[in-house]
Amino acid sequence: MKLEPVEHTLLSLKATTYDLSGAIDNKVLAKDVLKYENNRLNNNPNSTSYEDTILPVTEQVRKLFHILDIVANSFAPGLKEQLDTKEGPAGSHPKGGHWGHICRPGVSTMVHSHAGGEPHSGAVLSWCYYVSYPKNGGPLTFQLSHSPFRDFMIEITPKTGLLIFFPGWINHLTKINTSNQVRISIAGNYNLEGKHGDQQCNYLRTFGANEKLVDFMGPQALGMLQKQLIINEA
Repeated sequence: MKLEPVEHTLLSLKATTYDLSGAIDNKVLAKDVLKYENNRLNNNPNSTSYEDTILPVTEQVRKLFHILDIVANSFAPGLKEQLDTKEGPAGSHPKGGHWGHICRPGVSTMVHSHAGGEPHSGAVLSWCYYVSYPKNGGPLTFQLSHSPFRDFMIEITPKTGLLIFFPGWINHLTKINTSNQVRISIAGNYNLEGKHGDQQCNYLRTFGANEKLVDFMGPQALGMLQKQLIINEA
């Protein structure tokens, strides 16, 4: 008997980083974020949105949005047709589509995902841009599994001017900022199911899911979205 091995990929996920050094005035953007430090998205301390702050669309935020739209459209051709040209990324969650995140010394960010509670909301392109990242500011950590015995975690150490795109359904956290300086970032999402949460768009119906998007998001997440479209059309 000849044994013929057949390999099965159990886990294939990616995060993609871009160095935007020189494209954004981070000193001005830092002031924009800090100005609204006390304006939280959610006043409930038990909510992960409590850690996030409202951020109006300033000149530097618009510059960032322009770059974000280019990157997102490279993952999902046709996505640009769903974008709100006045505010940048559209259909985002939580409220506002984008938010500031200020992490002062000794502070960390609790584990969370950007997927939300809807059955089709796993198809989310999430992003984070680091306006200010001091040495020992706390790495971005993806939690790929959780059990009483072991956590499987992968860390990315950011830097000022770094943009990260990642599948929004993955649990992630930020470890403690052990520096003596503030860490400032801006984050948000592109929801592939449509511009408005209560409407199903024809994105997959029209454009399909190309190999790059499936490879990045993971086939399970896009599979959930495809099933939801079929259910809604039934």
